[in-house]
Amino acid sequence: MRVFNRWGTLVYENNDYKNDWRGEVNRGLRDNVALVPDGAYFLVITLNDTNEQISKFLTIKR
Repeated sequence: MRVFNRWGTLVYENNDYKNDWRGEVNRGLRDNVALVPDGAYFLVITLNDTNEQISKFLTIKR
């Protein structure tokens, strides 16, 4: 799964995604940010068996 912020910056990537993302950052953002800030995101999930991609917009509001 890949998650992009509204500017297209990759903020999270996991090639072995198991529906367990809790909003943590592991790419692209600096300043010791542990969780993505509130806002709009775009996610892409690639299914392993078929390489089919599922893409959705996601809004984070805590």
